[in-house]
Amino acid sequence: MELEQSKRLIGICIIKVLEKHSDEEHKLTQQEIIDYLHKEFNIDCARRAVADNIDCLNKSGLYNIITSKNNGCYLENRDFEDEELIFLVDGLYASKIISLANKRALIRRLVTLGSASFQTDAKYIREFESPLVSPSNHNQMFWNLRMINRALSQERNVTFYYNKYGIDKKMHHTQETKYVASPHFVAASNGRYYMVCNYDKYPGLSHFRLDLISDIDILPQNNNVLQKNRDWTKYLNENAYMFGGESGRISFTVNESVIGAIIDWYGMDFSIVKCKGTENEYSVTLTANYNTFLYWALQYGKCITVTYPLSLRNEIKTAINEMVERYKD
Repeated sequence: MELEQSKRLIGICIIKVLEKHSDEEHKLTQQEIIDYLHKEFNIDCARRAVADNIDCLNKSGLYNIITSKNNGCYLENRDFEDEELIFLVDGLYASKIISLANKRALIRRLVTLGSASFQTDAKYIREFESPLVSPSNHNQMFWNLRMINRALSQERNVTFYYNKYGIDKKMHHTQETKYVASPHFVAASNGRYYMVCNYDKYPGLSHFRLDLISDIDILPQNNNVLQKNRDWTKYLNENAYMFGGESGRISFTVNESVIGAIIDWYGMDFSIVKCKGTENEYSVTLTANYNTFLYWALQYGKCITVTYPLSLRNEIKTAINEMVERYKD
C-alpha cells in the first residue's frame, strides 16, 4: 500500500515540476526532472520510474506531456494559457477595490500557474497602482464577498452597516441601524464590486458597494425574493453606473463617432436609423436605467441629444443649466 502511494506521489510531483519549469521552449530531460524532484520534494527515483510515470500520466488522458528522445519533455496542456494569465494580472492591477499588497499576493499565485517562460517574463510586467483604489479595509471587502456568496448559496438575507466618507476622510455609518437586504448577486462595475439586492425600505432593486459594507451577518430568515431566472445580463447593461431607479425606452440622436461608445456601455441591443435630411446624424433607441442614462448623456453631451422621454430630456436640461450657473464668472 505504501509503495503504491509512493508511486502516485512521484507522478503528482512530476506534474508539479513540469508545470513550474517546463514549456515548449524549456524542455526537461529525465535527469533534470530527477534533480528537481530531489531538490523540491526530497524524492529520489530512477530514470525508469520517471519514464513510467510520464507514460501513465499521458495514458490517464488528464495530461499531455510531449516527449522526445533528444530534447526532453514538457507539459503542453495547462489550466491557463499565458495570454489568459496576462489578462488576469492586468485586470488585478487595474482594480480599484484591492490594495497593491493584495494585488501582489494574488499575482504571485497566478504566476505559478503559467509556463516557465511566463514565470520569467512576469518579472518584467509593469507594476502600477490604480490611482482610485478605495482606502477602505480590503480584508473586510473580501470577507463581505465571502459572506454574501454564502448567503446566496443558503438563500438567506443579510444585515450590515453601510458607510460613506466624511470630510475627515473617514468612513461613517449612513444610518444608526443596520440594513436588512435580500441579495441577488454580486457584480463588478467600473472597477467596483456591488451587491445587487432588495432591502427592507425600498421597493425596487438597490446596489451597495462591497468596500463600503461593514459588520455583515447572515440572518436565519430565508431570502424569499431571490430572482434566479431573471435576465441579469440585460439588467447590468441597462445599469452601467449601478444607480437605482426605473428603466425604460430612451431615444436620442447621435453622430457616427459615438456608436462605439454606445456599444461599449450598452452592448448591441439597440436600434439605429439614419435621420432624414442629415449627413451624419442617427436616431438610436435602447432600454436603460433613466438615472444612469442622464449621467451618460452628460458625459457625451457634445455628441448626443435625447428626444424621448420628455421627462429625461428636461432633467438633462436642468442639470446643464445648473452647471452653467456654477461656471458663471
